[in-house]
Amino acid sequence: MFMNNMKETTTDAMKETTGKVVNEKEKTTTENIETIKKTMENTDGIDPKLPRFLAIWSGFCIVLYALGYFVGSWIVYLYCAAPLIAWCTFGFTFIRKKKRRATYNVVERRMLSVWTFIALITPFLLVSLKYEISNFFPFSFTVFSIAFSGICMKMVERTNNTSVSSYLVFTFYPLLNLINGDYNFTLTEKIILPLFLLVVLTDGLVSRDNVS
Repeated sequence: MFMNNMKETTTDAMKETTGKVVNEKEKTTTENIETIKKTMENTDGIDPKLPRFLAIWSGFCIVLYALGYFVGSWIVYLYCAAPLIAWCTFGFTFIRKKKRRATYNVVERRMLSVWTFIALITPFLLVSLKYEISNFFPFSFTVFSIAFSGICMKMVERTNNTSVSSYLVFTFYPLLNLINGDYNFTLTEKIILPLFLLVVLTDGLVSRDNVS
């Protein structure tokens, strides 16, 4: 009788202990899942420092646009240098395979691959095409490249300071000018296109400041 009571007491104690352990594990698992969800919801999906690439490129482009009224067609070479300088914000880390895998996630690596291609192909196309027609030609092509790069970023961001649609508009707008060979900007175009670059510049700086 005594042995049976002891066995029952031991069994009950073991069940109670097992129940507590299971409950604690379930609670911990639930808390971990909630933490992961909150982290994902509060994360842009990309490093907030990466938009500096577009910010720096846009800043150079605005300055070169202003200089374009006073200098000759040689300014195209400065337009060629701008994306390469901006690329340095991530490029030296990106081109090293070990550092690339350790620093950037899959989404970032894919986006940076596109940005690297754009940063390299833009200078090549600028000097290959008839840039001497007008100083507005390299400006239009650069705006197109920046806007296209911006679309790549906005498609993977969870929170956007600037909508994807604005980047879409300013991808096709300068592209149409390039296709039509229209390099004589109207007053509206002379104001709107630099303003768009200013928005991209601000957007990149705001994204960077959110890190701290």
